Amino acid sequence: MNVFSSFRVRNRSRDRSTDENRFESLRRFINRLESEAARELDGLRKRYDQVSADAAFASVAEENEGGEAEGSSRISALTETIMNYADRVKHLERQLAYFRQLEQDVLVAAQEIMYPVSDEKHSADR
Repeated sequence: MNVFSSFRVRNRSRDRSTDENRFESLRRFINRLESEAARELDGLRKRYDQVSADAAFASVAEENEGGEAEGSSRISALTETIMNYADRVKHLERQLAYFRQLEQDVLVAAQEIMYPVSDEKHSADR
C-alpha cells in the first residue's frame, strides 16, 4: 500500500501566482488607506485655509472696530480650531508617510518570501 499516493504537490507557478495575488491584495489595501488619509488631509487643508482667512478678517475687523467681546471670542474659537487642524494635519502626514513606507516594505518582503517559480532559489534555501 502506497501511503503517499493521494499526496499531490501543486505547480510552482500556481503557488507563486497565489502568493503574488495575496501580496497584491495587501498592497491595494495599503493604497486604499493611503488614499483615504490623503483625501482627508486635502479636505482638512481646504477647511484650514478657510478658517485662517476667517480668523484674519475677524482680527482686522476687531482692530478697526475696537475690542468687542463677541469678536474676541470668535477669534479665540477660530484660533483653537486652527490649532486643532494643525495637530490633525501633522498626524495625517505621519500616517501618509507610514503607509508609503509600509507599501515599500511589503514589496521588498514579498520578493523575499514569495514561493519561487524556479527550483534554483528553493534549492539555495535548503
